[in-house]
Order: sequence, then C-alpha cells, then structure tokens
Amino acid sequence: MLTTAYLDRVVFATNWVEKLVLNYPDVPGAQIEDTSAGIEFKEFGEQMRAFFK
Repeated sequence: MLTTAYLDRVVFATNWVEKLVLNYPDVPGAQIEDTSAGIEFKEFGEQMRAFFK
C-alpha cells in the first residue's frame, strides 16, 4: 500500500490517495533480551532534536 501511495503522489501525481494508514501488527512474545544493545526513546529524541538544530 505504501508503494501505491508513493506512485500516486510522486511518480504519477494523480493524488487519488487522500489518506493512508499504516498498520504494523504486534509480534507476540518478541522481547529484547539485552537492553544495552538498543537505544532508549529518550536518548533517541534528544539525538533527533540535536540533529535538526
């Protein structure tokens, strides 16, 4: 669906797709075992704000 919306807006410029809702299902039982391997959301937000400044 995302590819169709991209083609509609950017490639063909027909603008038939007015709204798009992307739904990513939850994966039951998926857990991060090592919390030090990832980045925390707070840190991510701070890094993004610093990047855009």
